[in-house]
Amino acid sequence: MDRFDEAVATYEEAKAQRIEIANLSSVRLEIAFLQRDQVTMEQMSQAHVTDPHIRNQLLGTRARIEQYYGRFHRGRGLWEQSMEDPQRQEFPWKTWSLSVHALTEAAAGNSNLALPLARQALAVSRSSRDKARATLSLAFAGDDDTAEEVTRALDREFPDDTIIQGFWLPTTRAVVDLHRNRPDAAILELQRAGQYEQFGSLLPAYVRGEAYLKLGQPARGAVEFRKVLEHPGWTNIWDFAAIAHLQLGRAQAMTGDKAVARKSYQDFLMLWKDADADVPIYEQAKAEYAKLQ
Repeated sequence: MDRFDEAVATYEEAKAQRIEIANLSSVRLEIAFLQRDQVTMEQMSQAHVTDPHIRNQLLGTRARIEQYYGRFHRGRGLWEQSMEDPQRQEFPWKTWSLSVHALTEAAAGNSNLALPLARQALAVSRSSRDKARATLSLAFAGDDDTAEEVTRALDREFPDDTIIQGFWLPTTRAVVDLHRNRPDAAILELQRAGQYEQFGSLLPAYVRGEAYLKLGQPARGAVEFRKVLEHPGWTNIWDFAAIAHLQLGRAQAMTGDKAVARKSYQDFLMLWKDADADVPIYEQAKAEYAKLQ
């Protein structure tokens, strides 16, 4: 709900009552990231943690932060560290981390890395959410046939799962529709996801924005990308939330407003000022920005 001060207060109350759950520390790191509280982020990242469950949750969160800023090589190293403990090679950490890592790589265009991660997650996952996240990763990474096949299987396996049926499956189908040049069909699919999109980090809004760009309706696309940018608590630590600045710039450039578009490109490039040079979406952004000068 973007109420970060209240979130911090609730965390402090939990700590005062000695409530110990594996992801409590990682949630505090997420809040610090959303507040751009560098001091707390550093403290949480450097804290000595003996519990492997808490340690690996923190490593996963730090990996996502690195990839949010385009630092994928660093992020991959942190994901690897989080998988080193034999106790955490089992469920649910392994499937969650594989599927999340796959989706971050896919959103940035690193399909060659996203595909094996997503396939590995599908091979070992027992969680409907992790399976669905991995399937969406396959779609983003361009394996549309497999994504369709697994989507049909998930549809049969979880007919009464509200979030699977209302969020994950229509979003995945919409991505496939975009790849097959069916933006109208994508928008129809995403109508089902509208009321649930806050449960999935506003990914349906992001994909809907892409569909409007393909339809030549940049003003409507810009609305969707602004929605992503205006609700950091919903998008949390996902690299596509940073990439939404670039997508907004693309929409603005399509309307002919180059000055406004340049600002959005600059916002993205500033976030990714230390990004790995070989990330596909970063290479595209720099080339497009140069043409706006």
